[in-house]
Amino acid sequence: MIIKKLDFPDFVEAFRVRKRQDTFSLSGLETLYDFLMALPEPYELDVIALCCEFEELTPQDVAGLGPVDPLDDQETLAAAGGMPCDNGNWIFPADAI
Repeated sequence: MIIKKLDFPDFVEAFRVRKRQDTFSLSGLETLYDFLMALPEPYELDVIALCCEFEELTPQDVAGLGPVDPLDDQETLAAAGGMPCDNGNWIFPADAI
């Protein structure tokens, strides 16, 4: 087995090559990258699986999920598995929404 450590530009390029560059914003990709880099075990990159396992939601999308204000209730969103992005969006595991 060959393991290649990807930096963030390589990670973004992997999404572009697989024509999934529009699935997540650049900020969303950075949030996913940071999440994967913090895992205790190495992660075998599978872009398609990530696109199925995670979803990026705008504050309006989050507000539509129920009585949660995405700006004021970040602890509740994080407890539900949400990861905040720098652009105000949230990354959620697909099975959490």
